[in-house]
Amino acid sequence: MSAYLKSILFLCIILTSCVSVPKPKERLGRTDFYSLDFREYSEAGFLITPYPPNNKYQSKGLIEVHLKPKVLSISKATYYGNENQEYTNPTDGAKYELKAFRAIDEVVYYYAVEIIDANQAVKEIYLKAKEYGADAIVNFKIISETEENFGLEFHNIIVSGFAIKTLD
Repeated sequence: MSAYLKSILFLCIILTSCVSVPKPKERLGRTDFYSLDFREYSEAGFLITPYPPNNKYQSKGLIEVHLKPKVLSISKATYYGNENQEYTNPTDGAKYELKAFRAIDEVVYYYAVEIIDANQAVKEIYLKAKEYGADAIVNFKIISETEENFGLEFHNIIVSGFAIKTLD
């Protein structure tokens, strides 16, 4: 191996050994709890279950609901004027999370991304199933999907299921 290659290899080893590895941040432990409340639908005689049907039924349709948050452009003053990074839209009362995004040209843009709730998606699928004449949604599924809009990330909620009318 030539002296030149040895010096390049030595320089690479020295430079890579100087890279610092970020230290994990400390945090307090906690318990997070997430739930979907089906009691309102059960009390109305409507079944929502992740399982397939176990009795006779009439097919009503496959339903999939995509709940997507509104994304609003906001001013720098609005962004920095909200210490907790939340904003309530005075027009419709919706709650928003504030985000800043630095573009390639180094310009910073400020956005408010609507905070959406999975229970709203459940209500939408229930209403559509009732419209079809169903009294149950089986094979119920819920997923969260990350969408990116030129670097700005936000989450969509997708619920789906098979609407049926149970037969006695």
